[in-house]
Amino acid sequence: MRAIARRYDRALQEAGLTGNQFTLLMTLAHRGELTVGALAAQLDSDPSTVPRLLRPLVDLGDVTVRVGRDRRARLVGITAAGTRHLAGALQHWDRVQEEMIAGIGDGRWKAIIGNLRVLREVVAADSPDR
Repeated sequence: MRAIARRYDRALQEAGLTGNQFTLLMTLAHRGELTVGALAAQLDSDPSTVPRLLRPLVDLGDVTVRVGRDRRARLVGITAAGTRHLAGALQHWDRVQEEMIAGIGDGRWKAIIGNLRVLREVVAADSPDR
């Protein structure tokens, strides 16, 4: 898994993102504005690590963080600049994805993805958070 992550990280570096930042932007692009806690849950991360991930993206203008209705809550959203940055990064991610599929074949790729989904469900069902 680490070797695979490194391969994607190298490709995403060309777009100026880490793999975690890419995932965060993808999550916001698909889910819309989220609280820090909800974003952490989507990323399967501890809420205390999210601000570290956000800081460089805020500095780039890719995400905004604002106070929610409950003044204790912080809402995180992707900006137009973040959407453009993500679109550029997706080209790099897609290239690696295509190389991986070409290397192992479409049938094996689909089997791996299916097996990973099942494994994630099993792990999630056994999670103490449930």
